[in-house]
Amino acid sequence: MSPDVTERVRRLHGLGKSDSEIAARVRLSRRTVSYCRGKLLLLPPNPPKRKSKLPRRQSEVNREAARRSGWPSDLRPREVAVMNVMADGGSRTGEQICDAIGLDWSDWRLRSARPGGSTLAFLVSRGMLSRVGRTVSDSGNRRTLYALAPGVKRRPPQGGGA
Repeated sequence: MSPDVTERVRRLHGLGKSDSEIAARVRLSRRTVSYCRGKLLLLPPNPPKRKSKLPRRQSEVNREAARRSGWPSDLRPREVAVMNVMADGGSRTGEQICDAIGLDWSDWRLRSARPGGSTLAFLVSRGMLSRVGRTVSDSGNRRTLYALAPGVKRRPPQGGGA
């Protein structure tokens, strides 16, 4: 490796650049830069940069929202919305639940990649909702009624900064 390149690696390392950043600047592989820095220049790797201003991961935001609503933190946002509607009381059909959370029933937006294929089926399998019967809609179709499962209550909101 030429003394010129070695000196550039030393200078960029002194500026706090990582091996990957140095490699991009001097057009060498990260592995070559790492070898040069560690074996030839006897310099330790720079500590990783802290990214304190980056937004939190969406999964953390979802867990916090579920906790704030008083539901288990592994529920997804749509599941939390359904549970919030159901906690307001009474039994509802899937269509009524969709109306309450602002979804178009004709699109059947309660479908899910969760076990059971729908948000409602998943919440029933978790024991959070129960099927309490059937009703006949205005169009003559039979609709399943859902309600909170016996013993399921919203927990008091838990801490966790916004």
